Amino acid sequence: MGIDLEEIRFFMIKILSLHQKWYTRYKIMAVLEVTARQFREKQKSFFDIADKGMQVVIKRGRKQSYILTPVDEGDFVVTPELLAKIERARQQMRDERIYYFRGKN
Repeated sequence: MGIDLEEIRFFMIKILSLHQKWYTRYKIMAVLEVTARQFREKQKSFFDIADKGMQVVIKRGRKQSYILTPVDEGDFVVTPELLAKIERARQQMRDERIYYFRGKN
């Protein structure tokens, strides 16, 4: 059972317009779930959808799922605040102010 690209575009335009109205009013995020096969067949469409702010969940079999998320350059930059947190954690390790938690296993 194939999905027509025009059907996806029409559906997504409807969803995105509803998403914008509902998100601004109720802070609800729209999520689109697709199979790995659908994603492979229509990658560009799903990348465009993710670029517009909609969450795309790619299901792989019954147990695995992946979220398609746009990443900007700022996501890879180590900020001074992050460096300070890392240094604070290292200092806590040197001072042996570390807590270990063990599960039953």
